[in-house]
Amino acid sequence: VDQAEPCQSLVKEDVDSRTVVLKIRNESGSGFVLDGGWFNAGSWEGECPAVENGKVTEVVMQATDVAWGVSGLCWFVVDRPAHDVFLNVVFSNRPVGSGGFLCGLGPMRYNLQDDWYTCPALTAANGNKSKRHLDWQVTSVSGVLKVEVHIKSLPTPKGYQPDAPLLDDIPTDCYFGMYEEDGEPGLLAKSRPKDIVDGAWAGIGLAAGGAAAGAATAVATPVVMAKEKGVAGFFVGLVSGGVAGFAL
Repeated sequence: VDQAEPCQSLVKEDVDSRTVVLKIRNESGSGFVLDGGWFNAGSWEGECPAVENGKVTEVVMQATDVAWGVSGLCWFVVDRPAHDVFLNVVFSNRPVGSGGFLCGLGPMRYNLQDDWYTCPALTAANGNKSKRHLDWQVTSVSGVLKVEVHIKSLPTPKGYQPDAPLLDDIPTDCYFGMYEEDGEPGLLAKSRPKDIVDGAWAGIGLAAGGAAAGAATAVATPVVMAKEKGVAGFFVGLVSGGVAGFAL
């Protein structure tokens, strides 16, 4: 046992190799600071730095679980009193697949999680974007997803559509996996079904989970009530537990 070698797929180096590295060159005349973020998987590597003007800032997101890689979104706000320009970023680097990335400069994107949900897998055709105020280009997709972002100038907030998606043509069959409303998982926080079969299996899974929860409630409630109030409590718990279990 002492001479046994650890499984290479489970060592920490392999987990951390699924990272997203952003090199942000800021020539806009103003700095940016992190305003918020959400991870479906993974976390920041250390503290997320400010994006200073006139410099190249490296921002790193790393995997914390070998099975899920790193995936999420974040947004930076311009460091000036108006706080009216945002750098909105969507990223994903899973153990399987080619990853995904989207980036936009403009007003706050309130539906940024929708962009994460519909972001397509990276290909040679969509691995870069060049616009008036912002360029970005994916330079590596093997293990470490590397993206160079160039903030050329700040857009004027007037005339921008507040909820314009980062992706112009949103596909209907692309998603990264788990979709959690507001970043909090719940009973119905499952991935969007890809087809009718996928939807049917999702429905069966939810029904089975509800039935199991209902059965556990129906059994546990009379036991707890009996401990608190004796025989009378048992029968009260039997009725209330049965009603609650049926509802679940």
